[in-house]
Amino acid sequence: MRYSRGDKAACIAEVKRRLSVFPVDREFDQALAERVRGIQMVSGIPVTGVLDVETAEAAGVAHLLRERAWT
Repeated sequence: MRYSRGDKAACIAEVKRRLSVFPVDREFDQALAERVRGIQMVSGIPVTGVLDVETAEAAGVAHLLRERAWT
């Protein structure tokens, strides 16, 4: 699964909550994209602002993208 700016999904709200990105809602917004880029930068991952599996693993939220209850 990959999420980028403008995407909406239930799991995004939980990702935002875990990463302390506000407002906590279902939209992948600019604030979340900036947090994702920061995680990518410090983790040595290509800085794209896209929450992909590699970035989610680095952020400790990969399990949230896989939970069926969110989709």
